Amino acid sequence: MTCIVSLKHKGHVYMGSDSAAVDENNTFLRSDGKIVKKGDFMFAFTGSFRLIDIIRFSFTPPKHPRGLETREYLCTVFIDMLRDCLKDKGHLQYKDGAEEIDSNVLIGYKKRVFLVDEDLQIGEPHDNYCAIGCAELIALGAMAALHKTRKKPRDKILEALQIASYFDGVIKPPFIIKRL
Repeated sequence: MTCIVSLKHKGHVYMGSDSAAVDENNTFLRSDGKIVKKGDFMFAFTGSFRLIDIIRFSFTPPKHPRGLETREYLCTVFIDMLRDCLKDKGHLQYKDGAEEIDSNVLIGYKKRVFLVDEDLQIGEPHDNYCAIGCAELIALGAMAALHKTRKKPRDKILEALQIASYFDGVIKPPFIIKRL
């Protein structure tokens, strides 16, 4: 189980995560992390650690063609290349004839945050903050309350993760926060 929180602030994207991995009966703390920075991108994920390993070690984001708007690039060139990489590595699932992944992914790119849903659609959250994972609603509530405070971005994310951990027993520190 997972809690990932993102925040856009003054031209930067911040992402924070817990460190727990959960199977049917156990919770493990992982040191390899749920957030990966790669070039101009930052990725954070829920679900199988296999996805982040593929992104970390096998995926190279394609060049962003000049003149192509950022969301259009992500919804076409980028996601097509990511889908091909996931397919090559055996990580796509097929449900009712459609390709899916077992995860949600937050992407930080060009000072913005995008959400890749399980069906590989890409959306952009309306607010400057977003959360994914089993405690996403708790973290979103915390971020809504913290959003207009004068706290630093890292402190807001840390507090949202601590609140999520308090109310959801499988969200575990250490909490990792990165900036792009």
